[in-house]
Amino acid sequence: IVCGAPASGKTTYVKNNMTLGDLVIDLDAIRCAIGFVNGKTPVDNLLPVVKEIRDHLYGMITDGKINAPTCWIIAGLPKASDRKALANKLNAKIVYMDVSEEECIARAATDPDRDDKALQAEIITDYFSTMYEDRGIKQNRGNVAARNMAAIFKNIDKKSGAICPAFIMLVLLKSLYRRRNFYPIPRRKSK
Repeated sequence: IVCGAPASGKTTYVKNNMTLGDLVIDLDAIRCAIGFVNGKTPVDNLLPVVKEIRDHLYGMITDGKINAPTCWIIAGLPKASDRKALANKLNAKIVYMDVSEEECIARAATDPDRDDKALQAEIITDYFSTMYEDRGIKQNRGNVAARNMAAIFKNIDKKSGAICPAFIMLVLLKSLYRRRNFYPIPRRKSK
């Protein structure tokens, strides 16, 4: 099981370590196969079908019906208990891609296969929020948003200006607005 945050290098790790005939189970690849969409573009209406296909393949592994040198599972799994449960279920080893939130956002911002950069930043932020919560680490969402903005600024393509300030603000506002603990600053009453 190769797990970690979005844009942490899970797929690259598997591609660099797999051999001919290995089985790879990845939600993005399944989504791509059944919907002819970029696997990094979430298509919510297909998610139940994608998960059912994945779970069926997991069942085939546990039943010993897969004849492959290695079965690779690519999954996020921000909670340690979920990683451990899946590893126990499939009698698998865990490879955790330990990459910082800043680096993941930076990679996603420059990845041409990730269409909606704001959504990708939000998904990555959600992953790390869940992971930190699971580890008992309290996070100030304002600090997270500031870190994410810094990561994006570090990855502006100087030649083409691929990431503009308006995009950065969109990422931050979208991320903060969806947080339950975010309350806009009330306007002061004019005298």
